[in-house]
Amino acid sequence: MTVDVNEQTVLSYQSARLKEKASPKTINEEVGFLLRVLQVQGDAIRARLRRKKQLKLAVREQVGRAFSPEEKNLLYEHAWPEDRTPFTRLLFWR
Repeated sequence: MTVDVNEQTVLSYQSARLKEKASPKTINEEVGFLLRVLQVQGDAIRARLRRKKQLKLAVREQVGRAFSPEEKNLLYEHAWPEDRTPFTRLLFWR
């Protein structure tokens, strides 16, 4: 019930989701959604957690990298096996 949600509930949820290997960004979005749904109660929880610097989990600022030509070809080989029809291969031309 919404009445039972408090700061400890949110912190427990964050910990449980981290154990499930969810990304911190996803968890932050889920918590944000929950607190928006809770409206006034969510605003109060958000304020208390922000004050304690526990509202958001740290998100990695990792930049992606481009596939090398070898990696790209390997990906295509696994994604489009030779048993596909010639027409299908034309549609999804590399």
